[in-house]
Amino acid sequence: MAEIIFDHELLQRKVDALKAEGRRIIFANGCFNVLHVGHVRYLEGAKALGDVLVVALNTDESVRGLKGADYPVAPVAERAYRRILLKVSGEALMGDARGGIDTSTVAR
Repeated sequence: MAEIIFDHELLQRKVDALKAEGRRIIFANGCFNVLHVGHVRYLEGAKALGDVLVVALNTDESVRGLKGADYPVAPVAERAYRRILLKVSGEALMGDARGGIDTSTVAR
């Protein structure tokens, strides 16, 4: 069941439990501001590499910092729900690519 998780510790516990079951976790990250075919292909390709795909979304502040003051077009919660609708990712995590997501713990 896909879900949106805003708590990094909760995500880590879920990932650890999945790993204990022998499942392979794949991690992807991005702004995913305007949904396009490249995003879908990227996420489908990533999902094909493992059992569970965890997608980290940049925070609104991070997207503004990366792309400019007119961004994001959609707030992080809306972007997260779009990922769920794709039925590609197993989990969606909100974070800041400039240091807010500790990918080393999720992906270890």
